[in-house]
Amino acid sequence: MKQVYADSTKIKWLLENFTPYYIHKHTSVSQSNINDLKRGKRKIENLSIAVGAKLTELAIKEQETTQE
Repeated sequence: MKQVYADSTKIKWLLENFTPYYIHKHTSVSQSNINDLKRGKRKIENLSIAVGAKLTELAIKEQETTQE
């Protein structure tokens, strides 16, 4: 079974470096949720594990891509 987790540091990096549209297209997380996170209207700590895991997975993928 695949281990699922959310990493707030990685999610913050993702939000700082990519547009809500890009994140939405690669995770299916709604743009309004992503905008709320970016604007501080919603806290990362209050995300569901599923959403946090999707955002973390994308952040890991993008960090690996940018380091190559």
